[in-house]
Amino acid sequence: MDPPSPTPHLNNTIMETTEKPTEPQKIANKKRGTATVKKTPKRLKGSGPSKSAKTKKQSDTASATQDEPDHDHNTEELDESDNGPYCICRGPDDHRFMIACDICEDWFHGECVDIDKDVGENLIHRFVCPNCRDESKQVVSIFKLKCSLPSCKKAIRKDENGQATAFCSEEHSQLWWEMMIAAAPKPKRKAKDPRELEGQSELIAVLNSSLAGVGPDGKFRISTKPFTTPATGVESSDTKGKALAPGILTEEEEAILKASAADRYSMGEQTVLCTKMLQLLDMANDRRKELIAAKQLEDAACGYDFRLDQVGVVGPFAHWLETDESAKKIFKTGKLDAGSRLTGDDRNICDKKRCKTHSGWFSMHTRDVKHLQKLLADDANKMLERERLIKDAAVERKLRKEAERSTVRSFLDDGSMGPAEVM
Repeated sequence: MDPPSPTPHLNNTIMETTEKPTEPQKIANKKRGTATVKKTPKRLKGSGPSKSAKTKKQSDTASATQDEPDHDHNTEELDESDNGPYCICRGPDDHRFMIACDICEDWFHGECVDIDKDVGENLIHRFVCPNCRDESKQVVSIFKLKCSLPSCKKAIRKDENGQATAFCSEEHSQLWWEMMIAAAPKPKRKAKDPRELEGQSELIAVLNSSLAGVGPDGKFRISTKPFTTPATGVESSDTKGKALAPGILTEEEEAILKASAADRYSMGEQTVLCTKMLQLLDMANDRRKELIAAKQLEDAACGYDFRLDQVGVVGPFAHWLETDESAKKIFKTGKLDAGSRLTGDDRNICDKKRCKTHSGWFSMHTRDVKHLQKLLADDANKMLERERLIKDAAVERKLRKEAERSTVRSFLDDGSMGPAEVM
């Protein structure tokens, strides 16, 4: 009897390679896990399998046609790698959007950490998972600035100078302005507030004029005045600087400013006198304590020095400083010993116990003098503000004349018109 033909065995081999794959092999071919990639240049996950994962799948498929036991072993290894666990939910990589923590390098589902795919791909500079987050040490996620267009979720771009802008592209900047202008109401009635823009036409007119621009803080602003006073230079209205250039102020304005400056100078002298009053009060209080310590006055003695009668009144106090020789010695030495008399009919210190006439003399005089200093400072500030307003008005008047170029022609003695002169 002839030996059996090898044909059936060959047919079985062919069927194993061409028939529909078994269920484990089918699962292995459809597995698209990216969790096996340990180090990847991208921190985001969910857009498809990586190159290394694809290479591993091809090698597993090729080995499956050659060796069935090796195929089962590779399938179990791939399943174990894809199943994780990952994320705070400790689940598998089920091809949803995932993002890696920059601290622990573990992967997290975007839904579990409340991060949208568009935000994770475009707006996250550094992601820190909930397990690694520490707000006390500033270990938190860092987001990029978002484009000002509400529907855009891309990061803003920088201009040619490296400064951050408000949009991701020029197209979105133009689209944002078009939306703002389209949202402006059309003028149906006159605005109650004169500063309120009535509609699209006025908004476009302001944007095209020189009144609108970007402020120092980088925000779009509308100037409140058509003629702005320069902050520095010969036309500056700064009262601490030099006088304005000739021809800006009128004679009346110059007279007002000179009188105001003289009054402020007088207030400054009165403030100096108030400072000396406070010094005299401190010296009188120290003198009383020294006399009590030396047993020259009793503990409950008043200790009021009658030379304090001028304290709180600027005129008499200034006269006492100029005419009394002891006053000059007192402020030169810093003590009230000069001219002090403790006994006799001409004594100038009150030694009564619990004196009702001078009760609380130190605190009362100190409070009055400080109140006088406050009034002088307030009046001086008001004068400074008035001077500033006068200078601002003069500079604005000059700038307005230069901008409007208004001219005046006067009649001469012979009845003819004179040349045009700028107002």
